[in-house]
Amino acid sequence: MQRIFFSIFSITLLLATLGCKKDKDDKKTTPNPDSEITFPYTDTLSVLTYNVAGLPEILSSGDPVHNTSEIGRRLNHYSLVAVQEDFNYNHFLYGTAQHPYKTKWSGPVPVGDGLNVLSQYKISDLERIKWKKCNGADCLTPKGFSFQRIEIVDGITIDLYDIHSNAGHQTKADNNARRSNLLQMYKYMEEHSQGRPVIAMGDFNSRYTNVEDTLEVFQQLGLQDTWLELVLNNVKPVKGSDKLDDCINPASGDCETVDRIFYRSSDNVKFRLLGYDKPQKTFQRDDKDLSDHIPVFSLLEVTILRK
Repeated sequence: MQRIFFSIFSITLLLATLGCKKDKDDKKTTPNPDSEITFPYTDTLSVLTYNVAGLPEILSSGDPVHNTSEIGRRLNHYSLVAVQEDFNYNHFLYGTAQHPYKTKWSGPVPVGDGLNVLSQYKISDLERIKWKKCNGADCLTPKGFSFQRIEIVDGITIDLYDIHSNAGHQTKADNNARRSNLLQMYKYMEEHSQGRPVIAMGDFNSRYTNVEDTLEVFQQLGLQDTWLELVLNNVKPVKGSDKLDDCINPASGDCETVDRIFYRSSDNVKFRLLGYDKPQKTFQRDDKDLSDHIPVFSLLEVTILRK
């Protein structure tokens, strides 16, 4: 079923050799002096999206008081991370995550959107966009998506989107809100990222098997779903078929979760997907998940053809 698939051991070994330079001063540009750069320039991005279940403990389905610091510590294995539901325990997450660049926390419930990016690369041009439509409990916080640019090498950036769409599936209003969410981000991306390299990841709360969901809109913009590409050889599950929730092996084609990673190359910046995984065991303690979501990982080679 899989065309390319990295074992946990292979991915861990490769991550250990990446050797991304760190800089505590977030006002400096991404390391790599221009005089040392030759083109084509190639780097490898270890990309992770994770809903960290950081709602107030009384509302969270996880155990954020005890787990968030440990999540932050384990995020250090990845060079580019997007988190969702990073609401009330951001100080724990940022306290142990050692990435030199982090988006500014937007606040707890009910003022924050829960979206943050942690990166080994400089972050700029951050915008937080609230959904125009929501329903039920999803309206209690200004959920939406964030847009930022990530500087891969001096002056050359990619567009990064972090998303958390409407979660409900019980009513027509839930489904209408989520469709509106995806369309809103699609239109924003069409306007702001035309012709640019893109990584879009997060908690889409959507599945290909769900007839009410519209993930396909992003493929109209040329985005590739990493799970679809490496695990299912770009063959989408049949819409309306049974939900693929046999997650004994989380990274298999029988386990479609709502968290996913999309990417798109540009004329000058080329991505190549090297690996995919759902590293559930990496984010467990005493065989218990640190969040109520399974993280999603992709290994992307990025090649910049010219300055």
